[in-house]
Amino acid sequence: MSAPLAAAATRAGRLQLARQALREGLGTDAPFRPLLALLGRIPALTGPVRPPDRPAPDPVVVIGNPRTGSTLLQRLLVDLGVGAGPRLYQQLLPGGRAWPVVRPLLPLLRPLDPGRFHDPAVHETGLQHAETDEIALLAAEADGLFAFSFFWSFAADDWTALVDPSQRDTTARDLALLGAQHAAVSAAAEGARVVSRAFGLGPALPALLDAWPTARVLFVLRDPAACVPSGRSLVLSTLGRRLGPRFSPALQARVGDRIEAGLVQLAARSADAVAALSPAHRARVRLVAYPRLTGDLAGEMASILDFVEHRPSAAARSLLQQRAHAQRTRLSGHRYPAGDAAADPRLGPYRALLDAAAGAG
Repeated sequence: MSAPLAAAATRAGRLQLARQALREGLGTDAPFRPLLALLGRIPALTGPVRPPDRPAPDPVVVIGNPRTGSTLLQRLLVDLGVGAGPRLYQQLLPGGRAWPVVRPLLPLLRPLDPGRFHDPAVHETGLQHAETDEIALLAAEADGLFAFSFFWSFAADDWTALVDPSQRDTTARDLALLGAQHAAVSAAAEGARVVSRAFGLGPALPALLDAWPTARVLFVLRDPAACVPSGRSLVLSTLGRRLGPRFSPALQARVGDRIEAGLVQLAARSADAVAALSPAHRARVRLVAYPRLTGDLAGEMASILDFVEHRPSAAARSLLQQRAHAQRTRLSGHRYPAGDAAADPRLGPYRALLDAAAGAG
């Protein structure tokens, strides 16, 4: 594992690791060669993502493992007028320099939209949709959970250490990059608050709250027996849409097992980070239980809006009631096999947080 860790010290090294892992798993990197070539050129297209002159005001940060309801929450907060959500095209070209050029061309870029490989039974996505900060980390640094899930997990050996902060800690770099990205999104939205979403920042909560002193964090939790296998299934279905028969059952098992282990590790470390927060930091974090969010959307959102200090307009309150009615009758089309990772004893503290949030009045 020492060689991949050493290679991961540079952006070029991380891209080379992606090519190596794909060749080891698929025998070729051809299915992802255009994407890897684009990732190699993004810094030339965007220029460096510089520290902002003015940080994004009072950001709202939605954190949670994949398939916990974080997308639902982020997009609803944006729709209710709380702030601007970083859009997929902005995340793919971080920093803001290229956005005025790209924005008028978005209708012409639909054939290149990576969202077309996303399972629509989970949720819709596309260049104009609010999307996760992991995409900005992939685009700017060729790093993070998306680099692991879609490239490095194919390697013959297990490279989970590349996203294990105890072995490779990129927290300071990531928070600086995302702080600059959020500032650019805010500037493009005429100084609006930013409502961001990140899967991988849970373990970095204390550092995040120090780096972004006016941020409010919404930490979304869901039963690991649902979100872990569902998260695994989401990545595998996305890869399957791209790879077709090349994605053999044996390779699916290899990639899926590593993603599942990574999701368990992420949830466990995030729960540990919440437990380690100081009282001042803890006051800026609200736990959001998936059962309450989906079972009583209007009531839970009213409490969340109070927490982020946003007073909705009459139109926003009407929209919330409409969404709450739709949520009560919604049935997800995403089907996935059950797994046994949820029994992992490391998830005990995570389950305790979920139980506390689900029982909160």
